[in-house]
Amino acid sequence: MKDETKSVIKVASVYSGIITGAGFASGQELFKFFASYDWLGVFGFILSGVILAVSGWAVMDICVVNSIKDYNTFIKFVLGKKLGNIIDFAISIFIFVLFCAMLSGAGALGVQAFSVSFGIGVVFLAAVCFVALNFDLKAIIRINVVLVPLMIAGGMFFGIYTMIVDYQPVFLGTVKSGFVWSGVVYASYNVITSVSVLSSMGGIVVTNRRIAKRAGLLGGLCMSLLGLSFVVPLIINFDFASVLELPMLGLAERHGGTIELIYIIILIAAILTTALSNAFAVVEWIRNKTGVKKIWVNIAVCTVGIAAAHIGFSSIVGKVYPLFGYIGLFELVAVIICFLSGTKRKN
Repeated sequence: MKDETKSVIKVASVYSGIITGAGFASGQELFKFFASYDWLGVFGFILSGVILAVSGWAVMDICVVNSIKDYNTFIKFVLGKKLGNIIDFAISIFIFVLFCAMLSGAGALGVQAFSVSFGIGVVFLAAVCFVALNFDLKAIIRINVVLVPLMIAGGMFFGIYTMIVDYQPVFLGTVKSGFVWSGVVYASYNVITSVSVLSSMGGIVVTNRRIAKRAGLLGGLCMSLLGLSFVVPLIINFDFASVLELPMLGLAERHGGTIELIYIIILIAAILTTALSNAFAVVEWIRNKTGVKKIWVNIAVCTVGIAAAHIGFSSIVGKVYPLFGYIGLFELVAVIICFLSGTKRKN
């Protein structure tokens, strides 16, 4: 039982780490998808948290029941071979875009927090990812197990602190519809990124259905608690946050001192864990399709990522994320149907 609990913590850490990337921890994602809807955005985020908890459980349960140990097999099983190949290609492109977004987020963090050039932040994160990618999935799991609990604890402390200090009754004046749909779209594109890694953990960490259930629900809960700790301060400080590339960092800088330091560490951890997970997924996809040696794929992915990162962080989050969220709906619905129906793989 003790080993099973360790496995649950490992998987939940990886799952939370995938979702809480630069867009999430910086507040850019959470502002666009939730805080912009005023307090209704809180309900939208809670909905997305429930969807992510259940879908994470569903993905891993399907893999355990059907002895699936890689993403390619999983997507073809859930969607069928023809549609699976099409969605597989689109999702792989999106995961690479997310990797570029993390690099871009590192560049923006370097400018705003450390007063270094954008390119230095991008290249530094790419170099760290390159080194880590030369190890296997177990190394990425270890990094997440260390960083994610610290990130969640620090993030909740930071969020609660800013809520208490900054709180004031706020109402933006207009009730915007669409917060439910925004929550669904947010969850669907995060399912895209998580499936590629979670499906690869079958047989490595997720060895039975209990681990799948507990890890999926725990990962969703951790993400929800951290997210709510960020969404509420963004709503309270709406006018201030709406003009910043990294709104949560702006709030941290306003408080300064220890609070700012805690937040910067959280953001670095969030960017790193998500960048590693996305880069791993892209590298494995390219290797499976081409058979090229891992070292060369690592070099190519990191080099192209550096160039693409200069598109700009907020542009990627605002324009590309929602587009792939709609694509992810197909996968999300298929996963839930497969999970609820108990469909089994034909060997």
